[in-house]
Amino acid sequence: MLVLLYTLIATGYLLFLVIAILLIRTFRRTRNVGFLWLGAAILVWPVVARAVASGLRSLVNRGGVGPFEFGGRVLPLFTVSQQVLGLALVLIAVFHLARRQVHSRSA
Repeated sequence: MLVLLYTLIATGYLLFLVIAILLIRTFRRTRNVGFLWLGAAILVWPVVARAVASGLRSLVNRGGVGPFEFGGRVLPLFTVSQQVLGLALVLIAVFHLARRQVHSRSA
């Protein structure tokens, strides 16, 4: 079971690497900013969000800091806002990619 877990983790990192390479290669070939937005939404944002969520969870476990007491209401709010922000980044990428497609057809 542990071997399966490590295999899945390694596969996940490998997929992240392959996606990053493909997005960078495609951006360098097309110079379409939409691919950078897509990379931010798919590769960068999940890593940043996990780091922030981990810090927030440790803050909640300690009972908050100063006058700001974090309870059970903050974590679900953060999770939903994290997903909304990730989807907004994907939407920006799609708009950039679609706009570039329209320009290339009319040219």
